[in-house]
Order: sequence, then C-alpha cells, then structure tokens
Amino acid sequence: MFAVLGREPDVVAKAGGVEAALARDGVSAFTVIERAPLGDLGDGRDDVERDDAVSEVMAGGLDPESFARSLMEAADGDEQLVAKIIWEKYHDVLGRVAQEDVVGREEVVQAFVEAFFYLPDGAQIAVLERFLVDHQDLNDRAFLDQFAGHELANLSENLDTQAMALLMEYASVVTDPEADARSSELLQLLRQGPGVVSTARQKIASHLDDRYGALVRGSEDAGTDEVVVEMPDRRRYFYTVLDGFRDLLSVEERDDRFGRLMRIWTGKVLSAVRRQDLRRAELWIRALRDHPTYPDDRQAAVEAGFRSLCGQELLGHLVGYYSDLEDQEPIIRIMGILGIEVAPPMIELLAAAEDAPTRRVLTELIAIVAAVDPAPVVAALEDERWFLVRNLAVALRRSGREDLAPTMRDLLVHIDHRVRVEAVRGVAVLEGEEGIDGIAALLSDPEETVRSSAIAALGSLPSHTATERLIDVLASSSLSAAQRSRAIELVGRDGSEDARNVLTRMAKKKFVITAAARQVRDAARKALEEFDG
Repeated sequence: MFAVLGREPDVVAKAGGVEAALARDGVSAFTVIERAPLGDLGDGRDDVERDDAVSEVMAGGLDPESFARSLMEAADGDEQLVAKIIWEKYHDVLGRVAQEDVVGREEVVQAFVEAFFYLPDGAQIAVLERFLVDHQDLNDRAFLDQFAGHELANLSENLDTQAMALLMEYASVVTDPEADARSSELLQLLRQGPGVVSTARQKIASHLDDRYGALVRGSEDAGTDEVVVEMPDRRRYFYTVLDGFRDLLSVEERDDRFGRLMRIWTGKVLSAVRRQDLRRAELWIRALRDHPTYPDDRQAAVEAGFRSLCGQELLGHLVGYYSDLEDQEPIIRIMGILGIEVAPPMIELLAAAEDAPTRRVLTELIAIVAAVDPAPVVAALEDERWFLVRNLAVALRRSGREDLAPTMRDLLVHIDHRVRVEAVRGVAVLEGEEGIDGIAALLSDPEETVRSSAIAALGSLPSHTATERLIDVLASSSLSAAQRSRAIELVGRDGSEDARNVLTRMAKKKFVITAAARQVRDAARKALEEFDG
C-alpha cells in the first residue's frame, strides 16, 4: 500500500487510482488488529491539569519498587486481595485521566506494569489472572499489551486451567498471521507447551557459562578479542548515568519527553532520599543546578520540576533526618542547592507546625536557604500571622546576611511585640554598632519583654556608645527594677570612667525607701565591686 502511495500522482491516476493499483498488486482488503499501544495518540502534550489520584500514581511510577510495596502493604500481603486492589485502583485512576491527557494515560499504565514486576511471584499470577478475565476491555488490554510474549509465556506456567484458556484466547486475538514474528511470538510460545521459556533460558545460561569459563581459563577458543568492555570501571556507573541524563537534557526537543525527564529526575532524587543516600540525592540535584546542559527555553520546565520535587515528602524526610542524623552537613548542602524553590513550601510547613522541635528545625533550614537567597523569606514577612513572621525573623538573623539589616530595622516597629523582640536581636547581630540607635529607641517600648531584649542587645555590643544609651535610660521610669539592675550590670562591664561615675553615684545612695530602689542600689554596689575587683 505504501509503495503505491509513494508513486507519482499522475502514475497512480493513469493506473486507475489507488484502489485499482492495489488490486493489480493482489491487495483487495486490509486486516486491522486492534491493540492498545501507548504513546501514539494525540500530540503528547503534558500541560493538562490532572486529578490528584492520577498525579499520585504517576509519581509512584517513578519508583515502581516502592509503589509495589505500598500496594502489598495495603493488602497485608494477601496475594488475591492485592490483585483486587490493583485492578480496581487501575480502573479508577484511568477513569480519572482526561481524554486529551495522552501522557497521563501512558504513564499510569506504565506505573502499574512496572510495579507488577516488583510483586511476589504469587501476587503476579493473581494480578495477571484478574486482568485476563476482561481482556476484551480496552483498559485491561492496554495493561496486557505492555508485556513481551516471552514474559507472558513464562508466567503462564503457573496459571490455572481457566486463566490459561483466557491467555490463549488473548494471544489469538492479538496475533496477526501476516505480521512479523514479534506479533505472533506469544501464541507460538504457548503452543509449544509449558516450560519452553525456562528451557531456553537454561540453554542460554549454559552457553554463557561455557564461554565465561573458557575466558577465565584463558582458552584460545574463548574469543577474548570479541569481548568489548563497555564500562571499564563499574564504580563509575552512577556517574555515567548522570552524564547520560545531562546529555539527554541537552538534546531532547519534545516538550512531553522533556517533561518525562524531569519526572524521572524527581523520582531519582526522592528514591535516594528515602534510602538516606543523601550524597546521591545531592548529585542528582546538582545534575540540573551545576553548569546546566539544557537550553535556556527549558528553564521554566526545570523550575516546575524543582517545585514538584520540593513537596511534603522531600521536606518531611529532610526535616526528620536533620533531627535524627548526627551528620547534618549533607542536608545543609541539599537545602543550599535547592535554594529559592524550597523556601515557599517550607515556610508553609513552618506556619502549620505545632510542636516546638519541628519549628526549630524548620527555622534552621529556612536560615540555610535564606543565606543563599533571602527573597522568598523576606516576601513572607508581609504575612499577617505574627508567629510565622517572628520565626522568619529568627531565620533571617541566623542566615548571617548583613544586607538584611534594613529588613530587620523595619520589623522594629512591627505591630506585634513578639516580632519586635526578635527584630531587636536581629538588628544587633546583623547591623552591630550601626543599629544602636534603632535598638535604643525600644528601651521605652510599652512591652516589658521588648525593653528587656533591647537592654540585652545593647549589652551584647562591644561599644561605648551602647553603654551610653544604657546609662541614659537608667533613670527612666519605664524600666522595672529588674531591668535597671540588668542595665547596671551591663554598664559595669564597660570599664570606662563614665561607667564608674554612674555606678558610684547610684551605690552611694543611703536613704532609699522602696524595695525596688534598694534592689537598684544593691545592683550598683555589686557592679562597682566587680568593676574595681
């Protein structure tokens, strides 16, 4: 047919048209075998919105071993029950795939097929038998059509009589007698009887064993010159895979296939993190971050991949590892590499965290991210939740970035006093002596905790100017006796003549009436003793 269609139009026309030309070549009809191939429907776009269940299965397909394990756990190891669960879940999820979502349909089917091979042998047989029952159904056919003939023939050795009859029926339907040997492979293998695949494999294994034995013995008949070492150092296998992945990123021009590469990458990172192989997880992340090989027009797809990666599963593992592992350096490196993409989901986790240990870990991790790029953290300071803003202020302080000092100064006038407390500490750390005036202004804050933080912050700065601000406020009626006593203690550490004079004057007061006044005088005397001592 294609030979006729390939002729010049005028030649075909003179022959009486396509139908007449085909008839002269002995072609009078076509037989079409209906199968359910994947990947040749539609334009393969991957920009459709998906149901959460579809996305979940697609993500499971990136790590089929874990996907299979979760299915077995759902059935408590019961092989018949897992077959029921898989068949029902398969149909439920496929029913949720949008009609135009070619990529989604393809990857959902592949996810279940690849997970199949990680099931125990008994569970594999149970699943296969369940799909054979309705093999005329297009969705069940799509599942069965993904298996090679020899795979189904090998599994057939353990099928019961009824399932074997169904497999023969399926093989007859999908076999085209006029097509190549591949399409009829299954039927031919089944007709040869049970054990044919196992026997063939044993013969091949025996032959390879003989050749390998001859090679080890150094026999002249070993054919050593025919042996090609494709991977000289197996220790480099992982790095070879990384290089191959980076090469694929540079040459893949199809949008849907590039999207699949990003999903594979996400699966590789998550799989390594689940195994606590943080070094490999880091290397997979660096495969995209360091010296990118993909074109500039793929930047949006890569950023989407990073956002997909930085979900609750990844962050949950990293937070747990940061708390439990002695060596936190790998997590610190990963957080630094992920950078800006990981900040928004981590900030939301921080906002939702209820226990103090989790908040502490998240705050430390956000500080690591802020040290690389503080923009998402600074933007989140506009949030109305005071507790979130307070914790973010802590993270910015711990980032150690001096360029964040203006941001901290802005928080000194925040409406919530608990935020102002952290802002005082942040200004002291990030701005040092240049922030003295801003801190000193809060010595008259209406909230006692803010005033106490301002006193402590000024006392932490090795500056005589800070001491002068403390001296100025000692007579303030806004300070409690405890706060003035603390300020006196800090003034005593200054060692200047001004400090001595102030302490001497306060220590010499003989007639004090209130307990608060006596507390302040005693604090001055003690500070003077330490000053002279």
